[in-house]
Amino acid sequence: MQFSRGQVIVSKSHYHKGRGRRRCAVLKIAGILGLAAVAVGLGMTQFYGEIKVEIAIQSDLSDRIESAATDYLRERPLERVVALLDEAHLLEYLSEKVPEMDSGAEVERTGWWVPDMVVQAAPREPLLVWRINGEKHFVDKAGVVFASNYYQLDPSIEIVDYNNMEVGEKMPKTFLQFLGQFTADAGEVGMRVEKLVIPAGKSREIDVSVVYRDKVVVFKLSVDRSAMEQIEDINRVMAHFDENGVKLEALEYVDIRVKRRAFYK
Repeated sequence: MQFSRGQVIVSKSHYHKGRGRRRCAVLKIAGILGLAAVAVGLGMTQFYGEIKVEIAIQSDLSDRIESAATDYLRERPLERVVALLDEAHLLEYLSEKVPEMDSGAEVERTGWWVPDMVVQAAPREPLLVWRINGEKHFVDKAGVVFASNYYQLDPSIEIVDYNNMEVGEKMPKTFLQFLGQFTADAGEVGMRVEKLVIPAGKSREIDVSVVYRDKVVVFKLSVDRSAMEQIEDINRVMAHFDENGVKLEALEYVDIRVKRRAFYK
């Protein structure tokens, strides 16, 4: 077979062009791989590293929160990615596993390369003491029941339960919230509360012992009414007793379960 000079030149040109295309393709692939490596390196900054807990009172509460947070991420590995972490769900999980952690906890991150997860928390502050099945428990202003008090002193106000109620499904959340809310609101207005009694056979009534002029007066309250409204009713009743010279020591109880009405015996 014979080839003309022109034909040979054309073949060499195609050969060089083919080599050029292959070289460009290799360079493009190398560039893509390089960019991918950089992206992976930068992407590492989007994953949480260590879990740290910052808390005002040093105790085993820090270890308990850290352990619970570790369990949370172990069960949900995708949430180790910063952008995928559901902070609200994490805090809800921690509150359930560690009820002694105050509900005002927050989640932050620190560090550049691999950020650390920082849980800033405080111990839940108890307002009431409650013995359940012979064991001491505590109740805070939100009505949360927990077993350990991380403050130096226990609350002076106790819950006396003649109804043998148990925490859990048998204990309505609104009932617990009322106990905590009433105690917190009473403290804010300077009302001295000695104890809260859950009467036998009653599920919607609380008998509260209030100290007034060194006398103890028992008020029957309803958990279906606002705690602050009933505190205002207590103050109105006390003012009425002062104006009319009613002897507090002669009272058995004052019933204010009905709004703006008081019955005393």
